[in-house]
Formats: sequence, C-alpha cells, structure tokens
Amino acid sequence: EIASCLVGSEMCIRDRRLPQFGGHSEVEVDGTGVGRFDLTWFGHQGTEMGDDEWNDPHRRTLGRYTSTPEEAFLLFVHADHEGTDVVLPPEPFAQSWRAVVHSGFAGELPDADQVLPGGSTLHIPARTVVLLEALLPDPTATEADFIGVDED
Repeated sequence: EIASCLVGSEMCIRDRRLPQFGGHSEVEVDGTGVGRFDLTWFGHQGTEMGDDEWNDPHRRTLGRYTSTPEEAFLLFVHADHEGTDVVLPPEPFAQSWRAVVHSGFAGELPDADQVLPGGSTLHIPARTVVLLEALLPDPTATEADFIGVDED
C-alpha cells in the first residue's frame, strides 16, 4: 500500500493513520497546558483541519505543526501547479512566524528576518515547501507584562 501511495497521484500523507503518530496532546509548561498541541494539521484557513478538509481529494496544500514547550514549527507542503494563500495560525499556536527555509526562488517568500503576525496571510508559490518557525508567547508572562506595569 505504501509503494502504491508513492507512485499514485494522491497526496498519501493524508492517510488517516498519520495524525496519530506523535500523539495529539496539549503542550504543558510547568504542568499547565498552553493551548497548543505537540502535533496537529492545518489547511488554508489557519485553523486545525477537520474531517472534510482531511478527506478532500482535491487538497494540494497541507500544513504539519509540531511543538514542544520551547519551540514550534509549521511545515507547509504545496503541490499544486499554481500558488495559494494560507492564513498563518494565531495564538495559542504562535504570536508570529518566520519563514526559516523554503524551496521557492529568492524573493518569492519573506526573508527569515521578516516577522509575520499570526492570522496574517502568506502566499505560497506553486510546488513549494516552506518551514515556518513560531515565535511563541511567553507562558510565564503575567497581565502586568502585557500592559507594561512593574509588579514590584
């Protein structure tokens, strides 16, 4: 079955068995869940894929999100002959993103030093793979940190 998958025209990564690899448990920092998962899948809308998206035979774009307490990455694989737009997942998955490496041509995607806010749209060129690094919120920050108040 795997050999036929490799030579078939379908994106075999969509096999329903794959999401269970690596689990799907909430990431914790100091014993408290931070609202993001160690492994999940994203489509175009910046939200986790549901069954309809997962089983769409015309899907040509797939995002795999992996996370630990310290870091997170999102790998988009886009297999269509035309480019596409994707919404970058917002918090709790990331405050913002950086495209750290991609298979596109120079200038087709943002440079690694350009910060892309969560919820913003990213254009992925035709037949391109892009790895995004999540810039994560500080899980130990207090409300005072966000409004600039000194708690001392």
